[in-house]
Amino acid sequence: MSVLLNSLTGMDHKLLIVLNKADQFHKIHDFARAYGSLCWNLSKVIPRKDLPPIFTMSLPNNESEKTTL
Repeated sequence: MSVLLNSLTGMDHKLLIVLNKADQFHKIHDFARAYGSLCWNLSKVIPRKDLPPIFTMSLPNNESEKTTL
């Protein structure tokens, strides 16, 4: 992890974090817990006042994409 942080020195504004498969949480409470623990762990590793942006992503199933015309 220290190698990653040393290589990001001066370029930490380019860091992009994606929380993938957010649609697979059964309850919003589970999503909030995962997001909170991610932020907590990143704050311990990244020596910045504010965290980089964290984007959430979910892809719909093929079944839900089907529409009738």
